[in-house]
Amino acid sequence: GMLNIMEDVVQSGQPQYLGTTLFFNNCVDASAFTGVQFTISGSISAACHLIFGANDVAHDDKTSDPKGTCDAGTSCYAPNMMVAGTVDSTPRTVQIPWIGGSSVPMVDLDPSHLVCVQWQFTVDPTADGGTPQNCTAELHIDDLKFY
Repeated sequence: GMLNIMEDVVQSGQPQYLGTTLFFNNCVDASAFTGVQFTISGSISAACHLIFGANDVAHDDKTSDPKGTCDAGTSCYAPNMMVAGTVDSTPRTVQIPWIGGSSVPMVDLDPSHLVCVQWQFTVDPTADGGTPQNCTAELHIDDLKFY
């Protein structure tokens, strides 16, 4: 079936990170592929940004997942990127290549040892003196696969 994600949170003085993760029971070897592909539709308000990430054992907290090897606790995170383009009622296909860049620990993502994929909403903090806005989203994710 389709993955449906709904979010409704008010901005605060600090950035917020919320989302949905699809964990794999066992590590997945997706090294024969270029990245992840899915179809997306729905809506996202201006107060939040949609981020996609895949996670591997090196970036997975070893205290919360026995597959993980990262010893930085809740500071562990894999490279991720903003999902480009608009999200509206018309389904569109998105391809996200394996992502490099900033992470803890600072090592490349290893697609031969994936533990999950995730969709995250980054909620901007309220502007100084501004009125807090709601980050509201309703996403429909379908046809998830490696490409």
